[in-house]
Amino acid sequence: MLAIDLSLSSLCYAKRKTCELGLKNVEYAQADILKLQSIDRSFDVIEASGSLQTMAEPFAGWRVLLSILRPGGLMRLGLYSRRGRQDITAARAFIAERGYGSSANDIRRCREELTRLRLAKVAERLDFFTTSSCRDLLFHVREHQCTLPEIDEFIRQNQLDFLGFHLPGSVLQNFRGRFPTDRTMTNLALWHDFEMENPSTFAGMYQFWVRKAK
Repeated sequence: MLAIDLSLSSLCYAKRKTCELGLKNVEYAQADILKLQSIDRSFDVIEASGSLQTMAEPFAGWRVLLSILRPGGLMRLGLYSRRGRQDITAARAFIAERGYGSSANDIRRCREELTRLRLAKVAERLDFFTTSSCRDLLFHVREHQCTLPEIDEFIRQNQLDFLGFHLPGSVLQNFRGRFPTDRTMTNLALWHDFEMENPSTFAGMYQFWVRKAK
């Protein structure tokens, strides 16, 4: 297993935890996703569940990952939903308008003000309540959001098989009740309709699996 990150401090922490757990099959490398083709390796499974959404062009990063995925290989991805993060978008606009920085004091003052305003919905998110997680939630330098039609188009263009979302069983049951003809629950057009009707479905991320054609 190869684990990569741009952050050397994050890699050092991960390496420390690996040693604590006695794991012997994990390599670590500081690397840029967009330059991964130069490592001359390929993989059966790739997981990118916390990186593409912070890139200037997430789909460009996705293409690079696909280029090192073997035919028939699996990929698990995480991307931010534009519909599911409307409260985040509103809060980030408020932060920019008020000129809040990302210091601990500014984050605390911002949270206090947000909870008094119509933007208080963002305070329902667990990450709102600690300084470090709130910084990542609302004060990140870059956050790219997308829609299911955009994901669907990319999947079709790159001849991938969409295998399904990672969601609670209750959500899957609701979808099945709404669209009983989609037995595999892999029709992204129907999932788009479902999300429009249920905006909080992907409030965290779109977490899903795809398979590369053989």
